[in-house]
Amino acid sequence: MNLRLQAIKAQAGALALVSPALALLGLLFFYPIVLLFFTTLEGDNIGNYAKVVSSGTSMQVFFNTLRIAVIVTVVDLLLAYPLAVYISGLSPTGKAIAFFLVLIPLWTSQLVRTYAWMVLLGRQGPINNILVWLGVIDAPIRLANSEFAVVAGMTHIMLPYMLLPIYNSISKIDHSLFDAAKGLGAGALSTFTRVLVPLSIQGVLAGVSLVLVLSLGVFIMPALLGGGRVPVIALLIEQQAGSFLNWAMAGTLSAVLMVIVMITFLVIKFLTRMFVRGRIDVAST
Repeated sequence: MNLRLQAIKAQAGALALVSPALALLGLLFFYPIVLLFFTTLEGDNIGNYAKVVSSGTSMQVFFNTLRIAVIVTVVDLLLAYPLAVYISGLSPTGKAIAFFLVLIPLWTSQLVRTYAWMVLLGRQGPINNILVWLGVIDAPIRLANSEFAVVAGMTHIMLPYMLLPIYNSISKIDHSLFDAAKGLGAGALSTFTRVLVPLSIQGVLAGVSLVLVLSLGVFIMPALLGGGRVPVIALLIEQQAGSFLNWAMAGTLSAVLMVIVMITFLVIKFLTRMFVRGRIDVAST
């Protein structure tokens, strides 16, 4: 009984410590979201949902947003996984240097990074100059104000969010398992697919969920690097609210985007649980 009472007191103390943060989060985040959602259901505003679903333009923008988010997620995964494996094998000093270089983007304003990409991708920028010097192209080409520029910038910004969860999973793997696999005759490819990937898949799914969900709502990159020519849902929401002053439609689009984000997150969470449960079942047998 005393142990149970102590546990209750400990939980109450922990709740008291986090209650100010929870109150602030509820007031500044959850309350506006709930208010926005109910506003879209008032009067004639509820008809905006039918307009969004039936509008070919809106659905195309949603599809384009999801497609770009998936591309960025896949590219980041292909870049982050081998980088995480490489960093995990470095010395402590090497790891510190590598993480310093990886985390620099998180310490820099997203607006500053976007303008840096605009300089890099400009017609007189370093990338065009190098391509002309190498003879790949005869004259500078348009790299900025394109989907390529948006994907490149978003990939750079989202890379740490993919790398850190994957590295965290890989760093916890017992390296003696790799020696055991090698001793049993497994080659490098077999060790990678049957040992490394299964043991790090939770980190992969965590990184995928972070990058995919964050990429769905990015605004600055499409607005500046895309020059407004790459239609994504964040730009459409800004257009409805800022240019047309149609706050009801902007709220409806925001609500639909939140639903898509929640569904995406729940699907990835379900896949993670299924994989963990499968690993537990295999281990128990």
